Amino acid sequence: MKSILIFIAILSLVISGKDFNNTQILATKASSDVTVSGVSSGGFMSAQMLVAYSNDIKGAGLFASGPYFCTRGTMMTVVDCMTTGLSIVTDQLLLAAEGFQTLGMIDNLSNIKNSKVYLFSGTKDKVVWTPVVKKNEDFFRKLGAEIHADYAIGAEHCFPTDYFGNKCDKLGAPFINNCDFKGSKHALDHIMAAELQQQVDHKDSNLLSFDQSRYNPGMTSSFGDTGYIYIPDS
Repeated sequence: MKSILIFIAILSLVISGKDFNNTQILATKASSDVTVSGVSSGGFMSAQMLVAYSNDIKGAGLFASGPYFCTRGTMMTVVDCMTTGLSIVTDQLLLAAEGFQTLGMIDNLSNIKNSKVYLFSGTKDKVVWTPVVKKNEDFFRKLGAEIHADYAIGAEHCFPTDYFGNKCDKLGAPFINNCDFKGSKHALDHIMAAELQQQVDHKDSNLLSFDQSRYNPGMTSSFGDTGYIYIPDS
């Protein structure tokens, strides 16, 4: 199955005068509330980003995904990082992260203390099993993060919504399922420690595209050539 292409960048973005759809956007300063969220491969990536850039990223919403450095750099553990999780020992992952910190490869792990981390795993997910997601929870809990997890929704491998997508227990594109569950709101309410206001209708004109081919490392990546950014009116 192709990697899920959904990656949801939440709230505060640093914009540096790039050309989005020929529309010049003035530079803005990111707040201290930059967070990142994603589902499946995007969730795995979000966990990596929170650990590596914890000085700048203050929280994450991790949907149907496993912990930091799960594969330990070898293809032999990829399947286990999606199914049983039997080979995943969170203390070993923490030791690896401490080593990367000592080498200056990632930010100080102490930044993660009191960070807000939201986790979601559907009871019918046959792609990334709940035990793997719970290893993710254990990893961040040991670093002192504030955790909220939802494991009781009868969802397949997906990002859950309350209005759009496949049936909740269906596996397939676009991997967005209508589970009568506001996944994004539950995640953001926890991450931002605030009750968010009711959603408003989106505007097509606020969705812009940009060339991200310059960031593609090459054959080892399935990174798309085009990226998208939604900028609310506010």
